Amino acid sequence: MEKLEAASQSSSGIHRVVVSDLQYQQELKHRQLGVAIGTANSLADVYRQLVGDTAKNAILRAWCKHKVEEWNRALQDPNDSDLVSRLIQPTFSLLKEGKVPVDTSGRLSHFSASPVQEGTQANPYELVAGEGDDQLFNFLNAAPHLCLTEDAGAGKSVATRLLTAFVSSPNGYEKLYQGQPCLAIRFEESRDDWPADILQELQRCLRPFVEKWNSTTAGDPQTTEEVVQWALDGGRVFLILDGLDQVHDAKRLQSIRSFLRNEGKQARILLTGRSHVVSGQGEIQQQNIVTGISWRFGRVNPFSLRDQYAYLEDLLPEDHRGLVGEGDNDGVNNDWGLKDALTTRLPDYDLVADLLSTPVILRIVRDVLQDNNNARFLSRGELYAQASRMTIRRAGVKLAEQFQWRGETDIELLEQISAAVAYQMVVQCAWRYSVQGSDAVSRLRNAAADRCGLDDFDDRDWSLFLAATHATNRAVFEATRGDMISFRHRGFMEFYAAQHLVLNKQSQWRLTEGPLELPTRIRCGDRDLPNHTNDPDWYWVWRFATEIPPELCDSKIQIASLSELFRQPVQEIRPTELIYRAWHLFELNDLLLKQRHFRLRDGRVVFGQDLPIHSQGKSETAESERQTLRAVLGRAMLLPGADVVLAEFRESSRELVAKIQLDTKEWNNVPLKDTPEHTAWLKRWQQQPSEVKCHTFLQCPPQSWVKQDPDACVNVMGTRKADDEKPRHRIRVSPFELQATPVTRGQYAVFDRAFATSEFKTSLGGVIWEQIEKYAASKPTYLAKEQPGVDCQVVMTSWYDAWVYCKWLGPEYQLPTDCQHEFGIRGGDPGDSCFGSVDDQLILIYNSRFSGNIDRHSHVVGQKLKLPNAYGLYDVDGQVWEWSWDWYEREWNARRVESALSDPVPEDSGPAWGSFRLLCGSKCRSGIPGVRDVNGGFRCVRAIVLSQSSSGHSDL
Repeated sequence: MEKLEAASQSSSGIHRVVVSDLQYQQELKHRQLGVAIGTANSLADVYRQLVGDTAKNAILRAWCKHKVEEWNRALQDPNDSDLVSRLIQPTFSLLKEGKVPVDTSGRLSHFSASPVQEGTQANPYELVAGEGDDQLFNFLNAAPHLCLTEDAGAGKSVATRLLTAFVSSPNGYEKLYQGQPCLAIRFEESRDDWPADILQELQRCLRPFVEKWNSTTAGDPQTTEEVVQWALDGGRVFLILDGLDQVHDAKRLQSIRSFLRNEGKQARILLTGRSHVVSGQGEIQQQNIVTGISWRFGRVNPFSLRDQYAYLEDLLPEDHRGLVGEGDNDGVNNDWGLKDALTTRLPDYDLVADLLSTPVILRIVRDVLQDNNNARFLSRGELYAQASRMTIRRAGVKLAEQFQWRGETDIELLEQISAAVAYQMVVQCAWRYSVQGSDAVSRLRNAAADRCGLDDFDDRDWSLFLAATHATNRAVFEATRGDMISFRHRGFMEFYAAQHLVLNKQSQWRLTEGPLELPTRIRCGDRDLPNHTNDPDWYWVWRFATEIPPELCDSKIQIASLSELFRQPVQEIRPTELIYRAWHLFELNDLLLKQRHFRLRDGRVVFGQDLPIHSQGKSETAESERQTLRAVLGRAMLLPGADVVLAEFRESSRELVAKIQLDTKEWNNVPLKDTPEHTAWLKRWQQQPSEVKCHTFLQCPPQSWVKQDPDACVNVMGTRKADDEKPRHRIRVSPFELQATPVTRGQYAVFDRAFATSEFKTSLGGVIWEQIEKYAASKPTYLAKEQPGVDCQVVMTSWYDAWVYCKWLGPEYQLPTDCQHEFGIRGGDPGDSCFGSVDDQLILIYNSRFSGNIDRHSHVVGQKLKLPNAYGLYDVDGQVWEWSWDWYEREWNARRVESALSDPVPEDSGPAWGSFRLLCGSKCRSGIPGVRDVNGGFRCVRAIVLSQSSSGHSDL
């Protein structure tokens, strides 16, 4: 805790309000006297008013001192329900004048959205000036009526408690009320203490202080009603109403609205809630609260990259500490360093950055790292899994006081009920993470009990679940009660629904043919689940189901659920991105293992956890070590029955693979270059129909070339023209087989029969089938005699489509790396294209250009009038862009050359991480992996053989 507080204070400081008795005794007598004389009619009135005002001020000062002490006690209480003991003082932004409040709840609810960045034109908010008390003052002084809007868990409740303490301190009311004490009071709806009658509640709260004054002080007694009204008339009531979005009682909302327009019209009001209730998307009754009154809108800013770094710095590797010093404001230049430091513990930082902007999740990450400094959150799913398990374990301490706690049994029960509730909510409406109304909650309870394999939850079990909101400090649930079940945000609902996919107790979930231990077919027991495999609203449910750590899954339940991803949906296209993300649970793949950072270290496999490998002695070769590694990983990672699922998945590719094997065997014997045999082979090959060419894989370089000259495996990579292809350098590859043409529409249709007719909308506009028809010519072009159609190159494929298609063919198929693709398309020529340094107009004659041709359509692959390169490959320069395995990095060629130990440079498979995949063509180009574009196609590699990497270690 000491380190935590130090980290917090180094960022923006825990705000401890210090108040002395002397400050509370200060009186502004001259000001009071002037006001009193100016308004009194007689000396007696003056006397009574002075005495009365002095008494009322004293009562309010006692109230203020009480609120400050309450805050300071909370700072010292590690179990405070609002986590104020873990506070990093927030910063605020105000909505710019003339702007409309924006619903920012999607920032945490929908993972494709990113937080609006400060300083961009799209951001309607501007940072409030100042730091610490000055910023609090500037924020509160912006307008007498402020509405603070932000998603749940962003720290609104803790911030409003801090604001209450600040206003109650002498420093605060000196700035806001010219030194006069005030009646600062906060109501929090999540504690069910929003009053039906605010005026009466103000009187009830202050009554003990009035009574204490009257009992200890001689003079005219004060009444609570008079003191409250006096404070209201003087504009010295500071009222915080926290949690507008959680109020659904129409009478209470109407009562609050009436107070704001009448008795409270001179009060300073701070209203908080999720932004949707004031942005035109919430309930009308809630919106009415903020209509008819002049409001300014603000928000609690999410924790910045610097805040996150300061909070976690002491838990990072030593060489990544001290990147931000006192007074260091150069955030732009240093952000990359801070991000790199955080990725040592959070490799997928970009995917979890929005979660780390909230106090609750950031605290959980810290706790996990404190318990295990070697922990690494390799995915969003792992972060959620750790967060949920730790949150529920902590809840057990509080729940044990209320229930007869059964330890691990009740922890498992809470997870089971939460998962069943979440899954049922997703089934009912995947985008809504709240169920409201007693009847709706009752129906949800019954459905969730059925999904848990029970006739009903008994009252004790359901009450235990309903107590989860306060027990978990609203880290997971925003509300669990008889008339409302609501997750804090959509992400937690989706995660718990995924837990149901991998850990549920429904007996019918796992259906197999044959013995359970040796199944011949695997099916999921939920008949509706196959309808959701390519439903965008279910995307993160499925993805979480692939990312939850194995120790939190039932492997037989998990494979039954995930097996549905590998089947052709009844309607629409295959969910290729989800198949890709689940693949590591079904089959080991050398490049995928390298991508996921598996490494051998001291005879052990390292990947977030250590898997032992039995040593076979010092004479063990690299290949035998690799086989041992694969065997160990197979036992540790792959789901039982994975081979059964993949066999069924690949069943539809058998005929196509047989055709590939037959044509490849016939034509993969390219003679030596510049010989009569080579010329004759090219002539015969050129006359083959496109249907033969597209099924043929040709060795690069041909075997006959390698036998004659070992340097046939060396060629030039990069060009002098494009910056991201510089510098030109020589590279050495291991022989591989590359598809002679791009994949055709006919071939892809065998893999995904719904693709050509898909109604899926693309991110660039239109739907898939419209774009395919638009850019795949429906009649012969001036250069093509064959009718485009099934032999036309497939377009509109994403990187995931291409990757999964290759693996559908078999484990030996893959997308080419950048090195393999460029080596193959050059065909042994060191020039800037496979035809040497020729004019672009001549390339048009050699190949069917896509972007440059007359009708801008993709054409039939491998046309007879076109020339192949020396390896026999077609459409290598001038067709559509082709996906590569590699991530895109602009400076990768320069990095490769710098790290080379010798010349030529050994091949590699590109950067380990990135945001864009490489598109290969006449020069490098980047592409978002999930985007489908008319410019994107691909071809496959077979029998990949990886070389030694530049570091000298075998690539896995």
